[in-house]
Amino acid sequence: RPMVSGRMVHAVARVFVLLTGRPPRQPELDALYALYESQLGDYRVDTKSAEALMGTSPADPALAALTVVSSTVMASDAGVSSR
Repeated sequence: RPMVSGRMVHAVARVFVLLTGRPPRQPELDALYALYESQLGDYRVDTKSAEALMGTSPADPALAALTVVSSTVMASDAGVSSR
């Protein structure tokens, strides 16, 4: 993976650790990173949706995608059972 993606894999893993108190298993990390990449692609094309999510204009598509990942972790069994 390119350097930027490597940093984002780390960011996705860090979000998981902060919200659940444990490192993600590889399938969890793979799924969350795929979600991140998908959302990033969507928000790069649809900047208005990123702005609506973040409440700012212009909005950073990468930060908006990471926000979706964070929300997904919080709603997951791992996120709910850690609270």
